[in-house]
Order: sequence, then C-alpha cells, then structure tokens
Amino acid sequence: MTPAHLSSRVVVVDGQQGFVGEAGTITTVEPDGTFSVADFVRDQVSPPKRTGHLSPEAVDRLARTLAAELEPRPPERIAAAPATANPRRLRVRYGGAETTLALPAGAAPEDEAALAGGADAPAARVLRVWRTVQELVPSP
Repeated sequence: MTPAHLSSRVVVVDGQQGFVGEAGTITTVEPDGTFSVADFVRDQVSPPKRTGHLSPEAVDRLARTLAAELEPRPPERIAAAPATANPRRLRVRYGGAETTLALPAGAAPEDEAALAGGADAPAARVLRVWRTVQELVPSP
C-alpha cells in the first residue's frame, strides 16, 4: 500500500464557550508531520506548549483518516444536538475547507455514538478526525 500524505496543514480547534468567551486548544499538523499544540482564549493564542514530529506511519494514518472522513465534504456547521449555552466546538481545517461541530455543554466527544446520529453522519466523521488527532499527537 502506498503511503498517504498530507496535502496541506491540518488544524483542529477544541474550544469551550464560557464567561471569558471561547477557550481551548489548537493542534496543528504540517504536511511534513511537524505538530504543535497551543492554548487559546478568544483571539489570544499562547506559544505552543507541545511540539514534535509525527512518525511517517502516523502521518499516513492521519492522511487516510482525512481522506475517508472529509469526502464528501461535511457541512461548514454541524450541530450534534439542539443549541445550549456554552457549547463545545470542534473545528477541523484541511485543504481549504473548515467544518465546525457544536456539541452541547458538558458533552464528551469520546462518546461518538451518543452524539453523532449514525456512523456516516457528518458529526461522526468530524469526531473520528478529532479522535485520530488526539490519538496521534502525544499528550504531555
């Protein structure tokens, strides 16, 4: 099997709305596998708290996940449930496209079955991209 590659930067934003606005983390993976993880509050992004380089196997897995889950392109905005105060938002940017998945406050994205509405639903596809990035980018 020919290794897959990333054609552009991958950005996954995991943010929670709250009193100060939206706060969370931004994970960026470059096509060469270089990654960074930084915290943000509103428009203020802190210097990266983690950096590193994914293995060729990890880049291949991420590229294959993106190809499988982002084609056809999901809608720009997806609501996993009716709107609530202080939603959690997962944003995925890749190849000129951006998709935002709004989750109810307190929802755990790890509980894909309860949130997504079926394996082929756009929400499930975005959650699988999020989960893959979480698994591949090492935690501190």
